[in-house]
Amino acid sequence: MDTVIGEKCLGSVLNVLSEIVDAGVLLIRTDGDIVLANSFAVEALGASSEEELKADWSKIYPLLNINLRLAAADRPQVAYSNLGTINGVRSLRLEVHLLNDGEDRKYLILIRDRCIPHKMEMSLLLASHMRAMSYLHGQLSHDVKSPLHAMQITMELLASNFPAINSDKEFEAKQQRYVGVLREELSRLNHSLQSILNQSAPLNKKPQAFDLREAMKEVISLVLPQARRQRVDLNFQLPENFLHVLGYQDRIKQILMNIAVSRLAAMPQGGSLSIDVAVNEKMIEVAFNDNGGAMDKTMRENVSRLALPDNGNDGTMSLYAARVIAESHGGELIIDASSDRQCSIKVRIPMGEVCFS
Repeated sequence: MDTVIGEKCLGSVLNVLSEIVDAGVLLIRTDGDIVLANSFAVEALGASSEEELKADWSKIYPLLNINLRLAAADRPQVAYSNLGTINGVRSLRLEVHLLNDGEDRKYLILIRDRCIPHKMEMSLLLASHMRAMSYLHGQLSHDVKSPLHAMQITMELLASNFPAINSDKEFEAKQQRYVGVLREELSRLNHSLQSILNQSAPLNKKPQAFDLREAMKEVISLVLPQARRQRVDLNFQLPENFLHVLGYQDRIKQILMNIAVSRLAAMPQGGSLSIDVAVNEKMIEVAFNDNGGAMDKTMRENVSRLALPDNGNDGTMSLYAARVIAESHGGELIIDASSDRQCSIKVRIPMGEVCFS
């Protein structure tokens, strides 16, 4: 009886942990019999339930190419199998871990479908891609900025040397209007290019003191064009006083960016988003309030979990990253779900010195 209770308890623990590692989990004995199987493993092996998997196990087990004798406590055995199921052929990666020595040995088998991309792996791929593009865009932006600067100087010289071929005031006004349009458009292009250069800067390797207002200005300037395109009224008011933060400026800026973009995505047909700042007990609180509707319960739970689940969408991943960054700076991310029509997300960051992870 104690063994049965212990195995049930172990099964509950393995089910929780399997969601974190995002893998199928099998617990088997030396003779190959299944002790426990989580839902990931049942689905990956082509069964509809744990009972069905146990009933067909004698047919499935030889097809997995597992050799339990090769597994050791400090060295798992890795095997690959192309398993035919009712849903087609599944290309599986199996990792076998020896849990204990002795006569009643048990083995933990982690199962992944190699053809299904997983959220963490895709995030790492995207991060490596963005790192490479940041390096390349930085150099490209500098190459574009030089001729743009030369165009601005040439335009000003041209405007100041227009020959007085016509004394007509209307003609002169038209000339100045054309020059004004060119000057304004070049200025906008230069501002956009400078924003790209700022985003392509190397990541901070050490925490530094900075004014949070400057990070907020950069974020607002980047999301404002998209807000206008979606007909979202973006309202913000920055405090006059210096908001002193000691931390990783690029990471904190990413918090603000992730929240703003996720809320804009919730209002594709327009709406209103306000960004408010308050200082309370040495904590800076930045509140994002919008009328894009409340965040659903599943998304809120996934954002607050220890590990990001594989079935989370892009919005969940962005807010999850924002929460992790905030907590690494000694702060927190709070989602208010008290209203069905509105959403409020608050990020709190300590002022001055904090501990970093």
